[in-house]
Amino acid sequence: RSSPPGSPPRDFYVWRDDVSDAAQGAAEGAKHWTWDEEARSYYRHHFAAHQPDLNYRNPLVIAEMTGVLKFWAAKGLDGLCLNGASLLLEREGSQTRSLQETRAVIRKFRDDVRAEHPQCVVQAGLNAAPDEAIEYFHNAQCELVPHVPLAQRLF
Repeated sequence: RSSPPGSPPRDFYVWRDDVSDAAQGAAEGAKHWTWDEEARSYYRHHFAAHQPDLNYRNPLVIAEMTGVLKFWAAKGLDGLCLNGASLLLEREGSQTRSLQETRAVIRKFRDDVRAEHPQCVVQAGLNAAPDEAIEYFHNAQCELVPHVPLAQRLF
């Protein structure tokens, strides 16, 4: 927040100076953007405002998160769940859910973790119908994808 625009720390998150076009009916609308007084900019959050989105288009973010995943795999975890997996990246003016580049990031996470920890299963934690969820099995992106809509109906 306190780092200047364009600096490496600031680029760990998704920022915009103006969200008026988002409010006019872009893919997700302005509801996913919150003004930050200290940063003098809007930050993106797909979920709650206290959960700012990381900028997965930034290679430093990918490297940091790969390190986090490997840390937990090295602790002996048998599996990692990438919650909100279908929403990791956004593309200006398009539907954010399940972009090709998102699935490429997930595949990289899986490949990097499994290279050092072949026992570790990677699950795509997403709330999607089977026809969308199946996309996360293609090209060995994830070993598990739960059927969250069915689980929600069961409970």
